Amino acid sequence: MDTPETKKPGYTVGCWGPEATAFAQSNLVGQRVAVILDPTQDRTDRYGRTLAYLIRADGWNYSVEAARAGAAKSYVYDQSVNRYDAIYSAESEAKAARRGLWGAPCFGNTESEPR
Repeated sequence: MDTPETKKPGYTVGCWGPEATAFAQSNLVGQRVAVILDPTQDRTDRYGRTLAYLIRADGWNYSVEAARAGAAKSYVYDQSVNRYDAIYSAESEAKAARRGLWGAPCFGNTESEPR
């Protein structure tokens, strides 16, 4: 998943960044989650970020639901991931509904700019 920047030093906050952060906080803080690595992927990407799925005890998948809410874009680091179809389908649903970062004012453009 790729969410808009909110804390990148020397850059502006990306469009929908605060809302994406709020989505993650409201759905993950205080929750017990399983960190599930994808055997098709490296453990980390080129930025050192862990590549894993966060799954709550009730089966709620952060990657799928963040994409469905328009709080994140699908992101493939190196090669297709095991759960890509579900994530991409959820993202397509959000795009069609112009939900979250796919609607106004971002319309999918969440790039942050150097200050």
